[in-house]
Amino acid sequence: MPARTRERLSQYCYQRRVVLGNVIAFAGFVAVLFDGNARINSSRLLAGALIGLLGFSLRIWASSYQWHNIARALPESRTGLITAGPYALMRHPIYVGMILLTAGIFIAFGSWLAVVVALIPTILLNYWQARYEDRFLVERYGRSAEAYRKHLWRFFPKFWNPYPVRQGEVSLTQGIKFDIGPLSAFVCFIAFMLVSSAFRKPDLTMTLGALIVAVLLSFLFTLLTRRLFNREFSQ
Repeated sequence: MPARTRERLSQYCYQRRVVLGNVIAFAGFVAVLFDGNARINSSRLLAGALIGLLGFSLRIWASSYQWHNIARALPESRTGLITAGPYALMRHPIYVGMILLTAGIFIAFGSWLAVVVALIPTILLNYWQARYEDRFLVERYGRSAEAYRKHLWRFFPKFWNPYPVRQGEVSLTQGIKFDIGPLSAFVCFIAFMLVSSAFRKPDLTMTLGALIVAVLLSFLFTLLTRRLFNREFSQ
């Protein structure tokens, strides 16, 4: 494949990375429906909730530093190299958060088939996105990005040796802005399941119903939150 064609294809896929992620998640939910060994219980639900919340916390923390850049279609639109907050520990904390969230969701469903169907493609997709962004960062910021790349790993934190140069401004409200929909859906889903499982043994029908209700509630919660804090979210 010619280099120019390959580059255009890469840009096309990168711009539609959210759609690709949603397709992977949908495939995971289909796997849950066809997995005869899928089982829901309180311990799996709690484990999945904790892993998912860890992923969301990391994602929102990182988004709070990337709010200048996160809504931009391509990495060359970035306003600067971010090396503060979670970016002082790893190069791509948002992608790590997505991997943890995906793992948590399908562990909660109790389907190892769904974990394989959704988690492996999620890891591959985020690894490809990370490599794509790394290349642009080095091309745009030169030695500083190269030094940053050599100092930290992509996905594993270096708690013992963080990056010494800290660049980037934090805005928690802006970080929450970009994730309020999926975050509220996840919280509503876990809360509904934990309360329901106290009265009856959870099954797949109840779980999928809870997921649908949680998504609908998340739309309402997102609308109300953005209206209440319109000034903060309009920046």
